[in-house]
Amino acid sequence: HVLAGTGEAGFSGDGGPGAQARLRLPSAVAAAPDGKVYISDFGNRKIRVVDPDGTIRTLDKAADDRGLLGVAAVSLEATAKGLYRLVLGDPGVEFLDLTTGAVRSIPVDVTAFPSQFGESQIMDVAVDGSRLYLADSLAHRILAVDADTGKVRSVAGSGVQGFDDGGGLAGKAALFQPGGVAVGRPGEIFVADTKNHLVRRILLPPARDAE
Repeated sequence: HVLAGTGEAGFSGDGGPGAQARLRLPSAVAAAPDGKVYISDFGNRKIRVVDPDGTIRTLDKAADDRGLLGVAAVSLEATAKGLYRLVLGDPGVEFLDLTTGAVRSIPVDVTAFPSQFGESQIMDVAVDGSRLYLADSLAHRILAVDADTGKVRSVAGSGVQGFDDGGGLAGKAALFQPGGVAVGRPGEIFVADTKNHLVRRILLPPARDAE
């Protein structure tokens, strides 16, 4: 069934059934542990929430009116503590505390992990506790970020585009514009290796072997 949207572009429907609301270019969706579903309403520069009873609303209108939420998010990840989002054109990650309404920026310094052509474009975020995994498409890498300290390390991909298993070492493997990342069981992530037309399963090595 349709969770949200009528199929016609627009912005409407807050307070009613999600399937009767209008969205514009929804670009990301994340399900929270409490049953809420968060939607990046990309074209409207909003984050919409569908509650467990199917009612849709706009996230934190007061914060949105202050300009804190009115941006285009390309990726969302929901946790019990809050919502992580990637913003179009911003190399960092933002954390929205859904209890207090505070917005915290988590800078991501990618300069220590150059790509073959010196480019970087983070396309997706996945969360495992205080660790964030980022798919840096143009750098052909998967990065891990400590959300508390901001420390960044490379856990998969050598920065050279292509396809190679790196002799079994994730940090020496070749990826080709990975566009998505998801956390599996402990010590395991899945990567959408977009231009290789593959999904890669990566068993994470110790940090010093991947950097």
